[in-house]
Amino acid sequence: MPQILKALCLLLAVSFLASCNVGTDKGKDQSAPSDSGENLPGQQEKPSPALVPRPPEPQIESTPKGWYDDYNAAMAAARQTNRPVFVLFTGSDWCGWCIKLRNDVLTRPDFKKLAAEELILMFVDSPDGFALPPRVKQAHEMLAQTLGAGGGVPHAILVSPDGKKLGDISGYRKETEYLDELRKIIRRK
Repeated sequence: MPQILKALCLLLAVSFLASCNVGTDKGKDQSAPSDSGENLPGQQEKPSPALVPRPPEPQIESTPKGWYDDYNAAMAAARQTNRPVFVLFTGSDWCGWCIKLRNDVLTRPDFKKLAAEELILMFVDSPDGFALPPRVKQAHEMLAQTLGAGGGVPHAILVSPDGKKLGDISGYRKETEYLDELRKIIRRK
């Protein structure tokens, strides 16, 4: 019974998030390469079985290039590529451990390579320096509740293309420890 309730909550959250496409441009080609010179999650040296769609324009200003901040779009990319979604709950401008994780792990070449080959990246920010649009804030809260993110950040949750929670990493780890733990979770897919 609890699994059915979790699945129903996830379905409701995805439906709600689908209606929150604030700031997205549905007319743009989402699979076009970036003109910014930065690598997107799907750009890699060896051929990929499926082209990773480019994330839509971010809903919030703190979302890094190449990361989704729309759960519905991230899950669609996950299903298309058969890759899990790395959902990062963060406080980008106030959480010291989040900033340290970004600097020590998430912007480093080994993480970028792993992400480019095996993940869809999703950024769920709770900033302090600016207000999120109410619909985005509500969508983030529902997603955290649905995925069981708890209240602390940084908190990463891996979600399979079919919406099942594969595992999570709570808090900060050094780069090698974080990547080892992340690879163990990815292998569960």
